[in-house]
Amino acid sequence: MRHRLAAATLVVAGLFAGPPGAVRAQSATVEMTADRTEVGVGETFQVQVRAEANGAEPELVVPRFDAFQVLSRRMARPMQFRFGFGNRQQVVQSTTVYDFTLRALSEGSHRIEPAKATVGGRTFQSQPLTIVVGGGGAPAGVPPTDPAPPGNTVDAAEWDPTAFVRTVVDDDEVYVGEQLTVTLYLYSRGGIRSSPTVHEEPTTDGFWVHDLLPPNRTLDPHRQVVDGVAFNVYVLRRFAAFPLQAGELRVGGMEISLSQGSLFDIFNQQVTEVRRRGDPVKVRVRELPAQGRPQDPVVVGDFTLEASLDRSQVATGDAVTLTAVVRGSGNVHDARLTLPAVPGLRILQPQVSEEVVAPGDRVGGSRTYEWLIVPEQPGTHRIPPLALTAFHPDGERYERIASDALTLLAAGNSVQGPDEPGGETDPSPEPAEDQAVRFGPVRTRSDLERGVTSIASSLWFLALLAIPPLTWLGLLLAGVTRRRLAERGLAGAPDRAVKRARRRLGAAEEHAERGDPRAFYAEIFQVLKDVLEARLGEPVGGFTHDELRRHLVVRGMQQDLALRVVDELEGLEFARFSSTGTAPDEMRACVERVQALLARLDGFTPAREVDE
Repeated sequence: MRHRLAAATLVVAGLFAGPPGAVRAQSATVEMTADRTEVGVGETFQVQVRAEANGAEPELVVPRFDAFQVLSRRMARPMQFRFGFGNRQQVVQSTTVYDFTLRALSEGSHRIEPAKATVGGRTFQSQPLTIVVGGGGAPAGVPPTDPAPPGNTVDAAEWDPTAFVRTVVDDDEVYVGEQLTVTLYLYSRGGIRSSPTVHEEPTTDGFWVHDLLPPNRTLDPHRQVVDGVAFNVYVLRRFAAFPLQAGELRVGGMEISLSQGSLFDIFNQQVTEVRRRGDPVKVRVRELPAQGRPQDPVVVGDFTLEASLDRSQVATGDAVTLTAVVRGSGNVHDARLTLPAVPGLRILQPQVSEEVVAPGDRVGGSRTYEWLIVPEQPGTHRIPPLALTAFHPDGERYERIASDALTLLAAGNSVQGPDEPGGETDPSPEPAEDQAVRFGPVRTRSDLERGVTSIASSLWFLALLAIPPLTWLGLLLAGVTRRRLAERGLAGAPDRAVKRARRRLGAAEEHAERGDPRAFYAEIFQVLKDVLEARLGEPVGGFTHDELRRHLVVRGMQQDLALRVVDELEGLEFARFSSTGTAPDEMRACVERVQALLARLDGFTPAREVDE
C-alpha cells in the first residue's frame, strides 16, 4: 500500500512538474475545413480555421477570401488549460477557432491559401482549400458578378492593381435632350472599411442631371476579374444626364480616398489609405434634325397629353379649372404648354407642378398645368386643343401630340373686367355744394387741466425706475449660479456618461434582437462618442479618424488603446451602412468589444489639452 501511494505521489508530481523540456516544448497544429467544396454561384458555405498550440497562445493569421464575399466572421477560444503554482503559470494547451460564412460570387475553381499560426518563433500552416463554383445562376437578391452594363458603352479608367475609379456612359453620341446614363464604379483589390471620402464630384457642365440611386443605400460589393486580378466593385454614383446644348461635352472624373481592409479582419490586417481620381468621358451631342422640325419648342422622348375641365357648365363670373397633363419617358421638365386666348374668357396664369420618376433607370414622369378660366360672356365657348411636338431619338422622327378640344357653356349676364370701360365705379361721389364739410371754431388753449400730482413724484414711476438695476442684479446672480452648476456638472460628466452608455448598450442589444442592424450600430457608435467626449471634456465630431487617433495620444491615451478606439469607430460607421455586419454573432461580438473598451476608458485620465 505504501508503494502504491508513493507511486501515485510521483505521478502527480510528474504531472505538475514534468520534464523541463516537455513544459517548454511549443508546437501547434492548424486545420482549415469547409462544410462543402462544391457550390453554385450565389450559394453560401462555411469555412472553419482551427489552431491548437502547446506551450503558448498561437498568433493565427487567416487567409484572404478574394473570390468570395464574407458574410460573417466569428472567433472563439473554447479550450485553454493552465497549470502551475502561484504566479508561475504556464499555458499547456490553447485553442483558437475562426468560423466564416462565405458566398460564392463567380464560377471557376478558387484556391484558398493555407492559414498560418506562429508559436515561439516557429510557423505552422494548414492545408489549402479548393472550392469549385458551378453555374446555375444566383438566387434572388444576390448581385450579379459583373456590374458593368452590357451593350454599347463608353468608359474611361486608369487601371491600377490596388484600386481605381471607372466612369461608364451608355452611349457616346446622343441628341440634345436625350438621356445619357452615367455610372461611376470603384474597383478595390480588397474590401473597404468605410464609405469612401469624396473630394470632388464628377463635373456635368452642359447637362441637366437626375440621380438614379436612393439617398440611403449600402455599398455592397460585386466581383469582377480585370486582367486576371479579382476586384471588389462598388457603385459610387449613377445618374441620368440630359444634354442642354450641342457639341462635345465632358463628364468629369470623380476623386475619392478610401481605407482598404475588411471590417472582419480588423485584428490581423493592415489598413491602406489610397486616393484615386477617375478619368473623364467625352460625349458627342448632336442637334435635332432640321428636316421636319417645327417652329414650336420640341421635347425629346415618348409622351402623351390629356386635358379636361372640372365643370363644363358654369355661370358667368365663376371660375373653372382646366387641367392638362403631359406623361411619358424623357425629360418632362422640357414639356411646355401654351393656352391661346379665347374671346369671352379671362385666362389666368397657370400653376405648374411635375413628378419625376425613374423606373428601370429611365427618367420619366408627368408635368401638370392648371389654368383658372373665368367666362365673362354667356354662350358656348370652344377651347382649342393643347399641343406639343416630341422627338423620338430611336426612330429619328417628330410627332405632334395634341389633346381634345373642350367646350364650356356659360349662362348669365355679361361681366365687365376691371380694365374695360365702365369696369370700375367710384364708390364715393363728390358731395353737393350745400353738403360741404364744415369745421368748428379754432381753439387756442386746451380745456383739459393737469392734475395736481406730477408723474415723476408718483410711486409707480419710482417702481419703474427701480426695475432695470434689479433686473441686471438678478441676471448677474443667475450667471454665477449657472457657472457653478456647470462646473459641478463637468466634474460628474464622465460618471454620468458611463451610466448613459450602459443604458444605450441595453438599447443596442434590443435593436439587435429585433434584427435592426442600422439602429444597433448607430447606438453603439453614440456610446463610444459620448464616453470619449465626457472623458476628454471636448467634442470629437470634427476630427477625421487619423486626427482623432493622434489627438487621443496627445491627450495621454496609450497608443494601442487609441488605435483600438478609432478602429472600432471606423468599423461601426462602415457596418451601419453595409450588409456584412448584420449577422447576430457579429453584433454580439461588437457589444463585447465595446464593453472591453469602456472598461479601459474608465481608467483613462486625459492630460491637459495642449496645442498639437
